[in-house]
Amino acid sequence: MYETLLAAITFIELCIHVLLQGCMLSDHPVGKSAIGKSCSSAEMERLIDQLGPVQLETINSAEWTGQSH
Repeated sequence: MYETLLAAITFIELCIHVLLQGCMLSDHPVGKSAIGKSCSSAEMERLIDQLGPVQLETINSAEWTGQSH
């Protein structure tokens, strides 16, 4: 019984340590963004139906060729 409990606690601790690796603080510099601004959800919902400029740029990043055998 004790070994099973110890194994379960060890497994849970291992899972917590692995999952928390994604929560580590970074050390890269931060600053104010040069573009855009933050806004509330209510403001986004108000603006979502308004038409505006949309730009689409398509880039062919690879040329795939198939060889028949």
